[in-house]
Amino acid sequence: MGGQFATESPGQLLRIIQLELQFDIKKIPGEVGPCYMVTVDGLFQGYIKKEKSGMFRQLMNSNFTNEDMAVINYELKKIS
Repeated sequence: MGGQFATESPGQLLRIIQLELQFDIKKIPGEVGPCYMVTVDGLFQGYIKKEKSGMFRQLMNSNFTNEDMAVINYELKKIS
């Protein structure tokens, strides 16, 4: 799944980010519900879990920024 995403940071111009995202469902011991391994542009980035609210959050040692999580939630909302 790929896409272009517009981001804007304080004091910066609007920039376009093009990413290739891949979500692989994984069974993680002790976690209930869908968990995914996230790969960005072919590189493993971490794990996420779907909460009861329908939003995804980071798991274990994942180090996603708020911007990363916004893009991930946006993309997964389109397909789920």
